[in-house]
Amino acid sequence: MASSSFINKQTVIRDITFATNNFVAILDHQELPTEFHIIQDFLTSSPLKYALTEPASVSFKSVMQVWNTVVFGQSSTGTILMQFESNGVTHHVTPAVIEEALHLPILGEKVPRAISDSALFEFVKKLGYNGEVKRYGNLFRTKLKKEWNFFFDTISRCFLNKTSNFDALPSGSLKIGYSLIHSTVFDYGSFILKALSDRKSDKLGFVCFLRFLQLIFNHLCPNVVFEDDVVLPICRITENNIKSLVNSDKANGFIGNAFIPDEVRFFLHQKMPTRYGLLSNAMVQGPTHLVPDTSMQPKQSKQFKGFFLYTTH
Repeated sequence: MASSSFINKQTVIRDITFATNNFVAILDHQELPTEFHIIQDFLTSSPLKYALTEPASVSFKSVMQVWNTVVFGQSSTGTILMQFESNGVTHHVTPAVIEEALHLPILGEKVPRAISDSALFEFVKKLGYNGEVKRYGNLFRTKLKKEWNFFFDTISRCFLNKTSNFDALPSGSLKIGYSLIHSTVFDYGSFILKALSDRKSDKLGFVCFLRFLQLIFNHLCPNVVFEDDVVLPICRITENNIKSLVNSDKANGFIGNAFIPDEVRFFLHQKMPTRYGLLSNAMVQGPTHLVPDTSMQPKQSKQFKGFFLYTTH
């Protein structure tokens, strides 16, 4: 099957309306300026990369077979469960199946730690949020520097059940971002099943989460092939969206470099040691530099400039 094209708006195919959500992430360095590369590298090296970027193609018949036959229920413990039919066979989807299909961290016997609102608010303030942080509904990505604006935009567009108002900074995005940066246990399987269930039960009736539905179908029905199928477009931000992200600091009065938490820097050092060196001195108050360990890095070129800069707040 040919690769899917990209789109950034609601589309109608064969009288079926497909919503704008489940966007593919922009992780190619060539598409964003240098200062975004550290966030792109963090996401590329993270356990979310597969879910952020796959599959290359989405099939109309695969997606519709899942969407038209899907039923949601709950286990005795309250876990959301899903099932759908393909060629007369019923397939059961649990949080563990979601983890496998989307190559997400396996929860297993681990117990997710609840993240309090106060912890999330402190987290977003640490990232340099320029505004009042008291409650959800009043938080917006544009009040973060462009690097973190891009980070949360990517998470929201991919994982949340939103189809509009992507400027908001909801708790779901904050929880995923917090867990990713702090390497805490997060129940991605249950989170995604709830998002799917919510979208299926809404009154709009739009088909949502095309990429994730295709990945679930591929995982459970690997040998099913359809004749006369149609390749569906995948949602992706436009060049204007990218320009808006790139220029968001100027528009919102930000100056200086983005604060990069220690957890991100050390994670990148482990994953990409030749590109990201260790600190040579402890963090201090005020503007400073992250000094690379030159024994572990190639000579710095224009391509690498700026990756070790941060500003403490």
